[in-house]
Amino acid sequence: MKHTPDDIIQEARSWLGVPFVHQGRTRYGVDCLGLLMGIAASLQLVDRHGVPLTHHDQRAYSTMPCVQHLYATLSDACREVDAWQHGDIGLFRIEGRAQHVAIYADAPMPMLIHAYQSAGCVVEHHYDATWMRRLASIFRVLG
Repeated sequence: MKHTPDDIIQEARSWLGVPFVHQGRTRYGVDCLGLLMGIAASLQLVDRHGVPLTHHDQRAYSTMPCVQHLYATLSDACREVDAWQHGDIGLFRIEGRAQHVAIYADAPMPMLIHAYQSAGCVVEHHYDATWMRRLASIFRVLG
């Protein structure tokens, strides 16, 4: 089933306040990848090959995940793009490593929605200069 970027943002916002739990995959607790998997499951999103995005889930990772594997998985499942659009996935550097993902919302102003360990839960905040410097890649969900 094809979904719009607004569907992705609406679903992401429904997770606001869910506690941060490393490797969590439920509304009782999620990490940044768990939030993406929860959105993908709720909306039945598929990758560029028509495979459910949830089939790309990774659970055997430490608090410092393998950045090459995360990038390769996102590249295979989604299309890497050069500029943001509403509903895109950003891969961000934390402590110098591209290991964190967030959903981009452009209305009413540029925002990020993500499970952020420092905040302790799923949050939405401005996409500011700090996060712009951390951006490593942008991916677009195709289904």
